[in-house]
Amino acid sequence: MDERCAQLLSQIMSAKNPVKISELAEAFNVSARTIRYDLDKIDDFLKDNELPQLKRKPNSGIEYIPSHYQKQRILELLEGISSYNYVLTPLERKKMILTELFQAKDFMTIDEMASILSVSRGTVANDLKAVRKWLSKHELKLESLPRFGIRVKGCEKDMRRAVISLLSENMEIEKALNLIKAPINRRINIVTDRQLKKLFQDLDISPIENAIRLAEKQLKTIFTDNAYSGLVIHLALAIKRIQLDKNIVMPEEELSQLKLTKEFAVAAGMVAQLEESYNIRIPTDEIGYITIHLLGGKVTETDIFSNQDWMRLQLLTDEIIKGIERKLNVDFSADAELYNGLIKH
Repeated sequence: MDERCAQLLSQIMSAKNPVKISELAEAFNVSARTIRYDLDKIDDFLKDNELPQLKRKPNSGIEYIPSHYQKQRILELLEGISSYNYVLTPLERKKMILTELFQAKDFMTIDEMASILSVSRGTVANDLKAVRKWLSKHELKLESLPRFGIRVKGCEKDMRRAVISLLSENMEIEKALNLIKAPINRRINIVTDRQLKKLFQDLDISPIENAIRLAEKQLKTIFTDNAYSGLVIHLALAIKRIQLDKNIVMPEEELSQLKLTKEFAVAAGMVAQLEESYNIRIPTDEIGYITIHLLGGKVTETDIFSNQDWMRLQLLTDEIIKGIERKLNVDFSADAELYNGLIKH
């Protein structure tokens, strides 16, 4: 069974309702006859592995509802399918190159990249034009040195913003969380997805989620799904970058302002937990960016890195509330409606 069949089976499994052959043909840009041939291959694959076969419902479509155990078994089998006979599109190659570069600790050679993509050196050299253009839009550069290879050059803040952008090109931030948790996120292309997952490989995110739950208790709030997912992604990315000795820097003035907030103290507590769990040292500047997330529960990762006015607005709102509390001797820390109302106005 080839890569397209693997994608086809994944799409049928994830569908809530039976999928028509015409819909599958349109989605994969092939003929209905090709889809029928692929479905036969899938049935052979399932039969060979002693799994239930596809259900073909007249006037309805194709359906497959395996048990939890069967689904896990299928996902494991699909992971082992070689993609040697799957021709990557230029867009897929660009994303795979970017993913490899972002997770590399130093230079990568053209030969290494060609081997990963199963293409020629010339194809990689041509793909790098699109990579350079993409990086330029994110204030980054592709550095090339003879006998060393290529690597991404730029400040760490722009690096992380670019990684988040790469993720968001394929899925919403909430779905990106599934990328870390699941063996493979079947909502997007299986080849590109496998590469994106490598950004967070070997990372157990349960300590991150535990730290966030503690923060919610201390702040007496519950983050929105989007804010929660954004914070998990931010922390997971930060930990992976720190493990590569890539530390972020925050302007001292902004960091000093953030240190005055209660959220900074909560963020520092989270960091203490994470340092112990992952056996790393997280710098103070990193605590500052975590604080920004805690201050802006409805702000996504991309917004946080790019919108400094939003951060200042939240700091100002926090100071206003503290001033009112001192005058009236009343605690408004749990009044989310007051806080959000002031932010909006």
